[in-house]
Amino acid sequence: MPEPVREPQAESGAARAKPKTKRVTDTEFVPMWKVILLGDEEYKEKHVVESLVKTIPKMDKEEARRIYKEAQALGESVVTVVAQEHAEFYATMLRRCSLYVRIEPE
Repeated sequence: MPEPVREPQAESGAARAKPKTKRVTDTEFVPMWKVILLGDEEYKEKHVVESLVKTIPKMDKEEARRIYKEAQALGESVVTVVAQEHAEFYATMLRRCSLYVRIEPE
């Protein structure tokens, strides 16, 4: 009868590779918040559009112009829906541009 094949043994005291802890992020459990631009008669379209494009990632001029016009016509317009921390940051940055915004849970 043939002898069983033995696997090579690690030397005693040899460091073993620790398995990496997997980080699970599930966006469906993250509460989302709306950043809402409020309309104002004092706004200049160019300033609002430039501020939105500069502040909100992936915002283009066409979408910013649509948001501006909707806010002026209806009194408010949703700029983006993001996690609360991002919503607070965007609201702060837009307020620094002299825009009136609020955030609320989705």
